[in-house]
Amino acid sequence: MQNVKGKTGLMIGPELDRFMISNPDLRAGSLAKELNITQSMLSKWRSNTSPIQLQYIEPLLTITEGYDDSDELKIAILNKMSFGLVPPMPNKKFVDFNLNALSDRTLAEIDGVIEALKNVRDEFQNPDAPNHQESLKDVRSLGFQCYDLIRYLITLVVATDDKFHLSTVESFQERQQASIQAHERIM
Repeated sequence: MQNVKGKTGLMIGPELDRFMISNPDLRAGSLAKELNITQSMLSKWRSNTSPIQLQYIEPLLTITEGYDDSDELKIAILNKMSFGLVPPMPNKKFVDFNLNALSDRTLAEIDGVIEALKNVRDEFQNPDAPNHQESLKDVRSLGFQCYDLIRYLITLVVATDDKFHLSTVESFQERQQASIQAHERIM
């Protein structure tokens, strides 16, 4: 994966720094030692002056599993690695992470997707739809609504699992296995 200035790696400074601040028991020196890097390199990652090389991402995520906000760190890194295909979690400064508020927001996003689907169904049946500007508006609206829904669904699951001391990663892995056993094709 190419990043800014042609370097291979990801700039994850703000995300890693937030994670480290929320986990004061995880000392920078011990994390650097477990990653087999210098504490200076870890500091460069945290200050966003150097990208984390891709070879260190899996060990970083493995080492940090189980710490507070480890799922948020994973999602932030996935967002960058997927060039935005995996949505980031909303900023806690601006979005209420209370489970009732997140549930209400997720239901509103579901309603938005349902409405967008209703509006785009006629384009699905019209072979000339890709050539009409009005059709593209409805199709883009569906994409935007689905993106927002995915963003809030993931946030709701992570916040719920945090509240009930469950591992989102373990839950998703368990569900993936159940889907495979049910003969559903997983890419």
